[in-house]
Amino acid sequence: MTKETMLPGMRDYIGREWRDRLDTYARRNRGKYLGFARFIEPVHYSAEEVYRRATFSILSVQSPFDRACEVYHVVVGLTQAQRNDFDVLRVAVASLLYAPMKATGLLLLVEQVRKDHRLYLRDPELDYTLPGAWDLYRRRLAREVFGLGKAKGSFLACLLYPLEADLACLDTWILRRFGFPPEKNGHLTWPEYLGAEVQIRKLARKWDVSTFIAQWIIWDCDRGQTEDHSVLGMPGAHKDRD
Repeated sequence: MTKETMLPGMRDYIGREWRDRLDTYARRNRGKYLGFARFIEPVHYSAEEVYRRATFSILSVQSPFDRACEVYHVVVGLTQAQRNDFDVLRVAVASLLYAPMKATGLLLLVEQVRKDHRLYLRDPELDYTLPGAWDLYRRRLAREVFGLGKAKGSFLACLLYPLEADLACLDTWILRRFGFPPEKNGHLTWPEYLGAEVQIRKLARKWDVSTFIAQWIIWDCDRGQTEDHSVLGMPGAHKDRD
């Protein structure tokens, strides 16, 4: 990261003492986090699997995780006819911030997924080991899905490919922990976003996990609690526990 893209406080936060503590935690718990990611990885990349992950990404915008999960269960439990009814969707998401926008996004999503759910999958012609490929995919999702921006476009890509996604979801908590002022949430330029993401990617490569998984590790280590991230996005309904 260049000095131009690093914001005040960031360098202090990622100091040596914190890095040592984080590295110990990551190596001790790496297997758990890989298990979490395997659990939420789609069984089949069907229209319904894509719809569910895109739905959760829309619902999670500026919303507490637990509340987004509650509303998510309501929305995915709707019949196909109800999913196509704006009034039904508006009532279903009424408890969330930006409810009208989210209801609109969900309504558009139903039609888009019905036409071609593959629009939301990775481009099979791209080599995702090359720099920039994941970013192109993320930007396409942010552009195509109404209501998603940089962070939630990243989130959708990560929910679809949790074991591989070389992307970070830079929401309020991760920005704060990397020294960004709270008001930058939702207002980062692309160079700033990519610059912050580099820090997480370096750690991910050190631990041999996806950047998405590295973000989970950083979050849990920082707050001193290992969370079962297998509930993320798809709260366990599609796979059985061992």
